[in-house]
Amino acid sequence: GESLMSSVIADDIVRQGHHVLKHVYDSKILAKLRDEVVAALASFGWLDKSRPNTATRPLKQRQEGSAGWWQCYAGLQRIEGIHRLAFEQDVVDAVREALGGAVFSHGRRPISIVFPGHWIPPHQDFVTVQGTPDTLTAWIPLLANVNGEFVLRIADQSLRPIVAPLSHMREGGVGIRTEAAKIELRPVGVELGDAILLHGMTIYEVMANNSSIINFACMHRFQRDDHLVCEASLYPHHYPRVPDWPVLSKGWEREWISFPDRLNISKFKLPRHIEQWHEVLEVPHSLMINGHGFKSD
Repeated sequence: GESLMSSVIADDIVRQGHHVLKHVYDSKILAKLRDEVVAALASFGWLDKSRPNTATRPLKQRQEGSAGWWQCYAGLQRIEGIHRLAFEQDVVDAVREALGGAVFSHGRRPISIVFPGHWIPPHQDFVTVQGTPDTLTAWIPLLANVNGEFVLRIADQSLRPIVAPLSHMREGGVGIRTEAAKIELRPVGVELGDAILLHGMTIYEVMANNSSIINFACMHRFQRDDHLVCEASLYPHHYPRVPDWPVLSKGWEREWISFPDRLNISKFKLPRHIEQWHEVLEVPHSLMINGHGFKSD
């Protein structure tokens, strides 16, 4: 039967939606990786190179799906070092401890790109990840907090196996109206080299980028081998807009994907309207939330 080992990491995640892994990545490796990301963006003409010290200052604002976006995003996904981060042993060990079983990394590995003046509204990863709700995302910044500001705000509450309704936000984007739901978000500090573990049901936002440069973060998702996995999680992020693994990984040392032989696979569910997503999605049993001795407030 299923079991979940008692651990500080699991306790933190169920109680407050996250756990910070301190200094699990070499900051020099992350700085080199960031340089590769900057070089890729520059090769697609996204950056203002007219003045010194403006390495990630954009020439103009861009929206996901706009002209040239997917070509550039595929270029970023071709950077081998981004995928290598998913196999950092300290991170894998921490996830295995939290989930209490053998784990693997999803193929969908988002690169968070936040332009100046933009934000990512409050949301839950489960809505787009699907499969098991007990997916843990390692959110890894490639840039230290800009101007000393926090980057993430996370719901100050214990986890609940509930999909919160999404709405079109006045400030732009689609997200959860936390004020209407009386959900308080609190900033979480993170340094270069840290990773924040976030549960699939955690409500969090990437705060507004008030700097003049682009903010970056990598997101690697993990789950237990024996839990339900969405089929889309086996492919690169935004496949088929982004090439499949054989093309994406050409020239790499290895593919940096390793899936268990037998998986319980589900299809991705997409509602007709964004506002209906919480009605379409059924939340499978969460071992972390329901089987860890915690109860929703």
